[in-house]
Amino acid sequence: MAMKLSDQQRARLTQLFSTGLKGVHDLLQSLEQEHEALTRGDPESITECVARKQAQMQQVQQNLIDRTRFIRGEFGKLADEGNFTALVKGLETGDLLAEQWQRLQALSIKLREQNDINGNMIALSQQHVRQSIDILTGSTAYDHTYGPRGDRSQERQSHTLAKV
Repeated sequence: MAMKLSDQQRARLTQLFSTGLKGVHDLLQSLEQEHEALTRGDPESITECVARKQAQMQQVQQNLIDRTRFIRGEFGKLADEGNFTALVKGLETGDLLAEQWQRLQALSIKLREQNDINGNMIALSQQHVRQSIDILTGSTAYDHTYGPRGDRSQERQSHTLAKV
């Protein structure tokens, strides 16, 4: 059975979804640009991407808050993803709102995947920097071998590579 929305409800949801789609699309583009900057190792571009990404994330979060408030107010349900998906599935086949919701979900998955990729690149880069610093200073974070009594040492190790 298809769900019936008033013209006012439909217009507001269409507006909220359109705003959400634009925000998520823009955020995905920023994440892709951040990926390119990370790949190039361009600190200025990375800084610009991070600032733009943070502003866009705030807009996406505000849209989510607005959408949640509207749905709770209009439909008296918790507006979590599962309940809202059920609500949208009640719309007629081919409905613009259902299509917008599906695109929003698909883009959200791409956002999460790209953010994970970027986060992994940053974590790997940080690990390489720490290892390089350890090599240059003759230190290792912690000894990863066992002592004569079979216990692991928790003391920082330091071995000077050269004296000047």
